[in-house]
Amino acid sequence: MKTPLIILHDDKDGAVDFNQGITYYNTLRQLNKDVILLEYVGENHGLAQWKNKRDYSQRLMEYWDAYLKGQPAPEWVKSGIPRLKMDEHLREQKKKLEGKKIAM
Repeated sequence: MKTPLIILHDDKDGAVDFNQGITYYNTLRQLNKDVILLEYVGENHGLAQWKNKRDYSQRLMEYWDAYLKGQPAPEWVKSGIPRLKMDEHLREQKKKLEGKKIAM
């Protein structure tokens, strides 16, 4: 794998076991591949909650802007977000999105 990869794999996925997604992600990390894992707690194989759809759309735009347009990568792309700090990060993201008034 040579292309940067972003994986969306939710913890309640009924189609693909959650451990398979984590194993794939961890294997790629061990091989020093450029990979990001996005997980939305309580979501199934697709995103159902609007707040998660909005967050995912925003993250994809930031990711593509960094990798395709050469814009500066946001901190979550460069350094990741520890699982224990995710709630705080999502609250900050929500404030940022509300300021932009992104409609879905």
